[in-house]
Amino acid sequence: MSEQRPSPDAGHQQTIESLARETDTPIDDVRRLYSEEHANLATSARVKTFLPVLVGRRVRNILHSRSNRRAGAPRAHG
Repeated sequence: MSEQRPSPDAGHQQTIESLARETDTPIDDVRRLYSEEHANLATSARVKTFLPVLVGRRVRNILHSRSNRRAGAPRAHG
């Protein structure tokens, strides 16, 4: 039996669009990153209930970190 990985695009499109607007990042880039992070977290998550929240938070942090580095701002710790 093959493992079927849920597509985060179908259930999380609104979050992806919101992150793209918030971070001024192309939606395809956000979608790709969201999908990668979803796959990474889903493989080890025992409880999937909060997975969308955790994925969204991680993607937001990654995108903000990239934006800060491009702008030459010091990297926030935390």
